[in-house]
Amino acid sequence: MNSKKLLSLFFVWVLCVAHAQAAVILQYHHVSDETPPSTSTSPQLFAEHLQYLQDHDFQVMSLPELLQRVQKKQTLPDKAVAITFDDSYRSIFTTAFPLLKKYQYPFTVFINTEPVGRSDSLLRWDDIVAMADAGATIANHTHSHPYLVRRLAQETPAQQRQRIREEIITAEEQIKQHTGQSHKILAYPYGEYDDKLIDLLKSLGFMGIGQHSGAVGTRSDIYRLPRFPMGGSYGKMNDFPLKVSALALPLEGKEKITAAGQPLKDETVRAGDRPQLRLWLEDKAVATALQCYFLGEPMPAKVENKRLTVWPEQALRPGRARYNCTARDADSGRYYWFSQPWLVQDEDGQWQHNN
Repeated sequence: MNSKKLLSLFFVWVLCVAHAQAAVILQYHHVSDETPPSTSTSPQLFAEHLQYLQDHDFQVMSLPELLQRVQKKQTLPDKAVAITFDDSYRSIFTTAFPLLKKYQYPFTVFINTEPVGRSDSLLRWDDIVAMADAGATIANHTHSHPYLVRRLAQETPAQQRQRIREEIITAEEQIKQHTGQSHKILAYPYGEYDDKLIDLLKSLGFMGIGQHSGAVGTRSDIYRLPRFPMGGSYGKMNDFPLKVSALALPLEGKEKITAAGQPLKDETVRAGDRPQLRLWLEDKAVATALQCYFLGEPMPAKVENKRLTVWPEQALRPGRARYNCTARDADSGRYYWFSQPWLVQDEDGQWQHNN
């Protein structure tokens, strides 16, 4: 074999390895036609998702195995997917579970333990144990599903930390008591987190997973892991193939900056700011091709070699906000996908929770 052909095969191998460094985590809540549309996936659509994964040779992995590979920076299979559910809704057991057994797909249920068994619409511990015995991962979504990063009135930082610690530990202990499992993976309620919460997770030995879109790669931050929400319009079949085949953005670094140029420690900003996001990419071509969006509109951008800086034209309002960045990979046709979430405080240091 001549050297030119060897070089060609080498570049094909490099491309395949690069693509294999990404996996997608899907997030569901209800699987029902009779629950709130914004957090629901119809049984028919859920079945279409599973059939698509089978028909297109996706490797559905258990979440602990996938995250272990991420944590150890081990190669991920190409087209790897993990299926997760949040909250303790009974349709996970009655509707989703039989379909997942049919396809023999592993899955994870993030349980908030306090409401378990309180109504017919919620899981019972017998349901949870049956899923666990069949191979499902049961993981932590706190005890009462609170807003973890919002301090209660008259609460000191120390009291807040202790309250959150008890939320996480109580849920983990109850899950272990009923199922024998303790994976130390926390799905943040509402997808909200900040540096103080992440510091607490580190002290407890947990990983953290959010609700912001994007693919997971071996360079992913194990305390800020993304997932693709599938509720409401987000799970439609016209978008599903793009999302489930997404690639992790090849990032070398990231910086968050206020409009005034001050560095931000975490994702918390003040209303009225227009924070900049600065990304260092491995590849100049990806930096040039990357397009970021805020509220569905393209954001202004500045590219300097492998560095991309974007900022919104509109000021951020109190609540949750997100910048979404994508770029089409010219070789595979798949999309690099990255999302930066923000928690936007009002003048009182709080934020609304209706977006």
